[in-house]
Amino acid sequence: MILTKLSAEEISALESTRMSFQLNQTHPLSCKSEELFDDHFLLSYLEGVKKEVQAPDLLVAASIFSKRYSLVVTLPALMMMTVYNKRMSWKTEDLVLTDSLSKEWWLPGIFHQHIVSYEINNENRLKQQENLFAELFAHHLSPLWVKLNKLSGAPVPTLWENTFSYIKWFYETVLPEKADPLRVEKDYEWLSNAEGHLYASRKNPFHPFWLDAKRHKEMRRTCCFAYKCSSDKIMCNSCPKK
Repeated sequence: MILTKLSAEEISALESTRMSFQLNQTHPLSCKSEELFDDHFLLSYLEGVKKEVQAPDLLVAASIFSKRYSLVVTLPALMMMTVYNKRMSWKTEDLVLTDSLSKEWWLPGIFHQHIVSYEINNENRLKQQENLFAELFAHHLSPLWVKLNKLSGAPVPTLWENTFSYIKWFYETVLPEKADPLRVEKDYEWLSNAEGHLYASRKNPFHPFWLDAKRHKEMRRTCCFAYKCSSDKIMCNSCPKK
């Protein structure tokens, strides 16, 4: 069944993942998601991110951008899937990065121009998950990460680990309190073990990081370079460079 309206509870839940229901675009880094797939635009955009977060180079700017962007692109859709059993249409042409939701840090929100969702039930859950992951990853984040790598040199595994770090936190800390823990665990496992083609990859890029999480290994495999934007240059506790 196709649904076009969200409940007040769903709207509140989505707002907690930085999804905005008002289109505010006054900041230079507010843009349509589809614009980011143009190399010239993306290069200029990364220069803007570099200036905004005081990064020393485009590689660091790209890594920081991937953290901010992957959070607002993935968490709202995964919230609807796991908590409310709905697959939101998540096409790049419908998504807009909004102004920062913080005055202290650059924390953009995401605005959806044409909200459409589909009911998920026991019979169609696998198919709906495959459709969602293809939109989220194979047709969105994966090609964008390749472009970031090409333009900045940011390692693709780092960009995927940046993405997974928020997903891990979401499924291990936030969602167990909002949905059936068994469904949370199953969705988290499926997300981390789904076939590579849903990520436009030979193998699932999340799988190694998920295995580390299952083994309670807190150390990241890659450095996100966030310390290079801080005045004290202190690395994260989970940084492999420590």
